[in-house]
Amino acid sequence: MYILIVITASLLYFAVFSQIIPDLFGSNNIPARFIFFSACGALGFHVYLLIDLIFPVSGQNLRILHVASFISFIIAAVTTELMSRIRMLVLSPIVYSFSAITFTAAAKIFGIFVTYFVANPQVFIHIFSVSLFYATLMIATLFFTRLVWLDHQLKKLVMNQNLPP
Repeated sequence: MYILIVITASLLYFAVFSQIIPDLFGSNNIPARFIFFSACGALGFHVYLLIDLIFPVSGQNLRILHVASFISFIIAAVTTELMSRIRMLVLSPIVYSFSAITFTAAAKIFGIFVTYFVANPQVFIHIFSVSLFYATLMIATLFFTRLVWLDHQLKKLVMNQNLPP
C-alpha cells in the first residue's frame, strides 16, 4: 500500500512540475486549476503517509528523512497556497521536485530510531519549531532566488546594464 501512495504522490508532484516548466520558457497557456488540484492531491497523499511514517503504532519515528519530508511538506503547502495569490511559478518546480524526492526517500529508506514524545514533549516542540524555522528560511531563499531571476530578466530587456535593480 505504501508503494502505491508513494508512486501516486510522486507522479502528482512531477505532473505539477511538468506543467509549470513550459511557462518558464515563454508559454502563457498554463492550466492553473490542474496544477492546483494536482498539488493538493500530492500534498494529501504526502501528509497521509507522513503521519503514518512519523507516528507508527510502536511510537514516534523521527529520522532525519522524515523531518526533511515534513519540512518539504510545509514548504510545498505554503507554495501551493501562495500560488493562488502570487504568480510564483519560478519557484514551484524547485519546491515540488524537492518534495517528491524527500517524500520518496523518506518512504523507501527505512531505519530504526524511535523517540517517545510522551516522555519528552519538549523534544517535539524543539523539532517542530526548528522545522518551521528552516522552512521559513527556505521560503525566503526561494523568494530571493526569484527576485534575482526577475532582476536578471528585467536587465536583459533594458539596453543600459548600469541601471539599479
